[in-house]
Amino acid sequence: MRVSYVGEEQRLLPATAPHVIKKMEIDNDKRASRAKMILISIPFVLLLVNGLLAIFLVILTWIPTIVSGLLVLLGWSITVILRLKSVKFRFNEENVSVLYYPITPMTSNFNKIEISANRLVRFEIKKSMMGLNRELVLYENISGQEASYPPVSITLFGKDTLRILEEYLTAYCPAGTSS
Repeated sequence: MRVSYVGEEQRLLPATAPHVIKKMEIDNDKRASRAKMILISIPFVLLLVNGLLAIFLVILTWIPTIVSGLLVLLGWSITVILRLKSVKFRFNEENVSVLYYPITPMTSNFNKIEISANRLVRFEIKKSMMGLNRELVLYENISGQEASYPPVSITLFGKDTLRILEEYLTAYCPAGTSS
């Protein structure tokens, strides 16, 4: 978890409205890179090494290569099923920004949601798959009607980071809910 501040306000948790917050960022870069390494990089390197060893007959069986291949498929499947994403939230006086991208292999699909602070109506944290998958949905007021943004997976956030995130989002829109 990385929480960084720029400006006058240095408290960790907001007690008042968003106009007190100069600039603040919350991200899950450390957990996302760790998950990508464990679920994708290490199994792929094992597959590559075992494949080369089997090709050059250093090992006499293909079983380690097959097991490594299954680990690669398992890791990739977990990232796709849980929709694991690297996410960065940026809060400031004018707006709330969410930058995110999936941690699946060969991904260049970066997305950004930017909402004006006065148009953010509410947020919702949805849990699925027996609480394993958590998604954040932001709602914006457009022409007097509530519009929702696509859900962003916040599965890789820890409990403390989620608590901080919820408190900052609640400071911007008190109508937030968790389910």
